[in-house]
Amino acid sequence: MLKHFTKGKELIRPVVTRFNTAYLTLGCLFDNRNTLRTMFASNQWKHSRFVGIPDRKYVERIFMDSRFWASVNSCLKAAYPLIKVLRMVDSDEKPAMGGLYL
Repeated sequence: MLKHFTKGKELIRPVVTRFNTAYLTLGCLFDNRNTLRTMFASNQWKHSRFVGIPDRKYVERIFMDSRFWASVNSCLKAAYPLIKVLRMVDSDEKPAMGGLYL
């Protein structure tokens, strides 16, 4: 069902560096937030095989909550400089020390 709403786009992208996976996954969720909201509001979701799952409504409320998406956006903005530095120090190339002083 998700691929139908995201037009075949994957939400999770595997990456080489483990510290980047959570950031990229969160970014993909944020980029697809309107699509996810549309999916959770659809009749297709309401009549899906997930109807009987107890946590379904809980997850639905989270994804429909604008405060959740504001928090995700804040996390992405806060983590970006850290991810940038981690990429620099994790690379095989030796960055100049001046490059780490952002």
